[in-house]
Amino acid sequence: HLGAALGAQIGLAVLLALAAVLYDPGLLLALGVGGGICWAYSARLKARPVVDVLSMVVWGIAMPLVAFPLGNVLGWLLVVQLGLFSACFETIQVLRDHDEDVRAGVRTTAVAFGAEPTRVMARSFMLVAMLYALLVLDRYVGVLLLVPVLVPIPREVTAEHMSRYWNRIRLTQGVSWLGLLAGVYLRGTNHGWLVSGIH
Repeated sequence: HLGAALGAQIGLAVLLALAAVLYDPGLLLALGVGGGICWAYSARLKARPVVDVLSMVVWGIAMPLVAFPLGNVLGWLLVVQLGLFSACFETIQVLRDHDEDVRAGVRTTAVAFGAEPTRVMARSFMLVAMLYALLVLDRYVGVLLLVPVLVPIPREVTAEHMSRYWNRIRLTQGVSWLGLLAGVYLRGTNHGWLVSGIH
């Protein structure tokens, strides 16, 4: 069924590109980069240590580009936060899939570097996401992102343990994201310690 799946993907991409051209050609950026990185990740990038994580950062930034005009600076500041969340999620995902990837011969970041360095990488991305939120988006709501930093990463790297952990991180970062959006909406601007007042 690979041929049918590929045909459906190409057909959908053509329809989306046509809709983008008719509605707003700027949408082609999200479609091209976001869709392209997903395809490249599945085809090759997943098996490239570090590149697997960075490609999901690009995806996390590219996909929400459909939500705002590309000239809107505040929109770009917000999608960078989503890119940082994507880095957190991907490092946890490669930890979760570690055993399966070893069996399949897929050399992800977790397979190449091991569980402990990948845990450190995940925690580092969480800290960067928190600092970015505090400094750029909202000096108060950004404190909520300390919660995922404090959630202990399981010592036992099994799909079951890592899936539960992944859900906790998605929940805590998701609630924080809603808080960041609410702050921007209610103020009409960002309110970070370093960057503030961008509409």
